[in-house]
Amino acid sequence: MGFDFRRQDQIQDLNPAIRGRLAYNILQDFVDAVAQTASINTFLPGVPRWQACSYYDYFFYAQDAWGMNLRLSLPYGLRYETPGSPAQWLADINRRVVAANNNDPRFLFTPVPPRDKNNWAPRFGFNHRMTDRTVLRGGCSRTYDLIFNNIYLNIFSAFPFTQVNNMPARTPGSFQYVYSLGFQGVIPPPPDPLQAPRTIVSADFRAPLAEQFSFQEQREVARDWIAAAGDVATKGTALFQTLDGNPTIPGSQGRQRLFADQGVRRLRANAANSIYHSLQASLEKRLSNNFTMAAQYPWSTFIDLASEIFNPSVSGEVAVPQDSYNWRADPGFRLSGIDALVGNAISPNVATDLDLSRMTLREILQAGGRTLFSQVTAAGPMDNAGRNILRADGINNLDIAVVKYIRISESNTLQYRCEFYNSSNTRNYGIPESRVNSTAFGLEGNTDGGNRRIVMGLRYTFQGPISCPANSPRSAATCCGALSLRGLEQACGN
Repeated sequence: MGFDFRRQDQIQDLNPAIRGRLAYNILQDFVDAVAQTASINTFLPGVPRWQACSYYDYFFYAQDAWGMNLRLSLPYGLRYETPGSPAQWLADINRRVVAANNNDPRFLFTPVPPRDKNNWAPRFGFNHRMTDRTVLRGGCSRTYDLIFNNIYLNIFSAFPFTQVNNMPARTPGSFQYVYSLGFQGVIPPPPDPLQAPRTIVSADFRAPLAEQFSFQEQREVARDWIAAAGDVATKGTALFQTLDGNPTIPGSQGRQRLFADQGVRRLRANAANSIYHSLQASLEKRLSNNFTMAAQYPWSTFIDLASEIFNPSVSGEVAVPQDSYNWRADPGFRLSGIDALVGNAISPNVATDLDLSRMTLREILQAGGRTLFSQVTAAGPMDNAGRNILRADGINNLDIAVVKYIRISESNTLQYRCEFYNSSNTRNYGIPESRVNSTAFGLEGNTDGGNRRIVMGLRYTFQGPISCPANSPRSAATCCGALSLRGLEQACGN
């Protein structure tokens, strides 16, 4: 049993465009001060520049194993977690903002989720030795994930803590606009603070959980050779997902929102789930005669409602459901407003009878590439493309290390090491462009595929003489534990 108490102190400055951002298409636009992008984020009165928050995490656990007999044991345990978060710090800062704006409730940071206090994580298992060569193992457990602070930092970099100021593209005087907002005067709040885009979390925002299940048979097939096969499954519940907290009404072409008195709301909530099943087989040669090896093969299926709270790929997959009224469906053309915060990759229609999910990207390009898809329209926003139907190439990597030890004396050793990273010089490209409206659709060569790296090192290790006086209060194990047999004879006698 044990416990873990942590005080977390987070002091950082994570606020994009706080000193302004200017982007020009060509050099002449720079000369003419006509920027394609001109923006600057400014803090509201009462908000400190640095995010300096602190909170406490508390974790407790107890575990044991009941040995029923020499062949059967039952391990079990229980863990309790109550992690802290920056939510209360944000609420304290927000009170200054509200006070500086005549206690206007439209400036409130809400909702503020309470501390997560119900994270109980039990675990049970069994180990049964059926014969001298065969063992059955199994069990189930629950674990919790922590709320990582980047979620709350996104809240801090939006209204009512940070005011985002954007100038229309190619407006004359771009530089002066950014300079005047950033270094001169005070920026007034928007006429209607509720219409300002915000990032929020749900009122019950909490740690997501995963439940693991396993059943496995292990058998010694030969001396030092162990074969194993079994089922491993994981159920994810209350996983993080980004949602459109104030979606547009279908048929309004993005001009009318569900809550008309509010603007864009990027909502983070425990709205997703997942399920993973696999048949896993392995063969392992345990260390003997200075040689060991292992091979594994999983046959698995994985289904989830959301792969990531942020965009898994900026080149084609966004984190937010494209239909806010049916998260399991996948229509497009309804992300008006929130697309500026999460990306506007909209799923297309598949205009072919080919099974694209079983084809490589090269095969798709050879079969027609972008012509195999068609864009959704305002009149027909429902697409028929499945989620994640495009597959990138596999990743292959072989690292080799050659190490030579040269013993100079009993206490002096020279080590030469040569390491080959990606020794086969294989190109492992990144995620290809999957937006069908892009001319680079399906291309992967525009990403860095990596290359071979060779690292060599020389290390000299030495150890001074160690003696154990007869009247030393230190034990023999403490004094002589690191010595070789010859060193033991010399320093400690018998």
